[in-house]
Amino acid sequence: MKKKKIIISSIIFVLLASITFISVSTYAKYKSQATSAGEFSIAKFEIKLNNSEELTQKIDLSSTITDNKYSDKYLMPGTNGNIVLELDFKDVDVSTNYEITVGELDFPNNLKLYEDANYTKEFTKINGTYLIDGETTHTKNIYWKWAYKTDAESDTNDNLYMNKELNVPIVVNLTQKIGGGNWWKRSF
Repeated sequence: MKKKKIIISSIIFVLLASITFISVSTYAKYKSQATSAGEFSIAKFEIKLNNSEELTQKIDLSSTITDNKYSDKYLMPGTNGNIVLELDFKDVDVSTNYEITVGELDFPNNLKLYEDANYTKEFTKINGTYLIDGETTHTKNIYWKWAYKTDAESDTNDNLYMNKELNVPIVVNLTQKIGGGNWWKRSF
């Protein structure tokens, strides 16, 4: 009986030693492979809005006036403007979808943003795509018009904004476009 216990103990010891040896050598092999050296490149993704890396900006309407029938220097009813947004993709190595929106506005009731220079379609958003084989500069416009009205309600509302800075909060959202352009032809 004692001899049988010694044989069983010996077999268990050999099995445990074998399992330990296999585990340690497997772990050592995994560790050595995990630290091996390799080279890879990361694609550039540095988009600029109006020469700034900030993709959320406040645009002061007084700096975008194109027509003002009533004053040479003040933002007031009867004024029109054009917000020019220049997206620069020269430091981008992947095709990109973009969406330009505006944040919360604090404007007079009769000041509106438009998608077109004829002030016929109110602004909602601008969607676009940059393809890596395409133009690296995308220029987009948001037009605005502060309509001149003489009714009492408009006058009261316009007076609330006298001597106030009127800003448009611009927000650019980006997503990488899968399968857009010939990325394998680019030199990194």
